[in-house]
Amino acid sequence: ELIGDNIMKLISRLKQPPN
Repeated sequence: ELIGDNIMKLISRLKQPPN
């Protein structure tokens, strides 16, 4: 399902610096 991909994208976003 796309749930796993969505979670990966969300984690990547959270890991990105706010700069």
